[in-house]
Amino acid sequence: MMIIEKYIISFWQGKFKLWHSFWLVGGVGGIIFGQIIMFFEKNLFGMNPMYPFDFSFRSKIFVLIWVIFTTVGIWRSAENYNGAYFLKIITKIYIIINCLSSLLLLFFFNYPNI
Repeated sequence: MMIIEKYIISFWQGKFKLWHSFWLVGGVGGIIFGQIIMFFEKNLFGMNPMYPFDFSFRSKIFVLIWVIFTTVGIWRSAENYNGAYFLKIITKIYIIINCLSSLLLLFFFNYPNI
């Protein structure tokens, strides 16, 4: 198995430390993933999205996959976390809110004049 595959599988199974899952994969990885989506939207599809609801449908599907992937990985890391219990709860509350708000922005709001 390649290193990247092991990394993805370990994250999905929640084997990373909570801070690593939350900040590196969810935070930094999310920023990088968002920039890649913006690059493809602009250069391959000829669109210049200003907001998530401006993405093409295929990009929205990729973002949905990313949101599900990071939500599950971070949730499982929180489950395996052995530190303060309130950090587990706060993390889970945050990722639920993030997941729901991402879904709402991507698929249910369409305000072109915001």
